[in-house]
Amino acid sequence: MSINSPILRQKRMVFYASGSGNIQSFIKPPEAKIITFVLLGGGGGGAAGRSSALSTAAFGGAGGGSAFPITFTVPACALPDVIYYRVGQGGVNGVPTAGTNGGSGGSGTATLINIFQTPGTGDFVSPSGTGATGGTTSAGGTPGATIAAVSNRATGFLGLNSPGGGSSSGTAGTANTAATAPTWDCFSGGGGGSGVDAANSITTSSTATIVLDTFVPNLPGAAAGSSASGNRGYSYFLDSNSPLWGCGGTGGAGATGTNSRGGNGGDGGFGCGGGGGGGANGTSSLGGFGGKGGDGLLIVEWI
Repeated sequence: MSINSPILRQKRMVFYASGSGNIQSFIKPPEAKIITFVLLGGGGGGAAGRSSALSTAAFGGAGGGSAFPITFTVPACALPDVIYYRVGQGGVNGVPTAGTNGGSGGSGTATLINIFQTPGTGDFVSPSGTGATGGTTSAGGTPGATIAAVSNRATGFLGLNSPGGGSSSGTAGTANTAATAPTWDCFSGGGGGSGVDAANSITTSSTATIVLDTFVPNLPGAAAGSSASGNRGYSYFLDSNSPLWGCGGTGGAGATGTNSRGGNGGDGGFGCGGGGGGGANGTSSLGGFGGKGGDGLLIVEWI
């Protein structure tokens, strides 16, 4: 005797962050029976590196923290025909200023869905990553923090919600050593930038590589040497052979000498932290820019 198993053909819509960050809407698919929402907030921006005079230490900026996804599954009949949403934006990158500490990165904004057009009334909200602080003359910046809990208001929906993959903080910047790599747990913060010490020495090693899982390649740090920029993080989310995951940007390298420029931090992948900029010292030197936090996502699937 054969058993016939029905094949449920899943349909999908993906929404990205818009420049305005305004509330938008979409029409509930009329054929939907069950709808699953996957919400991912924006990652935190990486901080800029310190800009110092020659023979004064200039630490790299720290990497921004990551967001993480949450899911929400609900019978379609429990939802109105129009659903409102906003996709979170990544935090702005830290900007360096000559002769002073690196600028901080901004925090990402949350992704939300709602049955009301006015935000704050019954939102279902995903957490977003926090921004990092810039490098100083004595220490690397403070990394964007790990998210401790899901933050959502009462929704009024009949459904289930759960956290998705883990998040991680960014890592602090350093002087003439490579920063510690952020821990990857489905989504990662950004790597800290390197810098230069008071002896005008920069590290001969590349900035930290973000080590991912066996099914995806690691993300290398900035190349060894002066002024190299970190690499941009990346993400997978529509590949049937891969889960939803993302990687933060890596930190920039330090620099020393007249008109030297610290390497820029890499931008984060979706929901991930930007890398920290490298520190620089010398006449007319300038630390590297931090990497921008990765924008969020809203994925809607139904059967």
